[in-house]
Amino acid sequence: MDDRYAGWPRLLALFRAVHGGCRHRSMKLPARRGHLFDPDRFPFLEGRASSKDDLPASLPRISEGRCFRRLPSHQ
Repeated sequence: MDDRYAGWPRLLALFRAVHGGCRHRSMKLPARRGHLFDPDRFPFLEGRASSKDDLPASLPRISEGRCFRRLPSHQ
């Protein structure tokens, strides 16, 4: 899983759908807004320098292994 990179862009798409809502055929997901999934609150997650940037310079390459592994706890 450390050589696969499709998970992060999919998570970002899901976060944007939750934040802004989406509609597809018979499915409608209402916009939830809020801070947690706001793409402009944490633009670095999408590779953007600021909330004013429309497109990222480059999307961070985060492997699927990193997305799914639990980070070590700091004790």
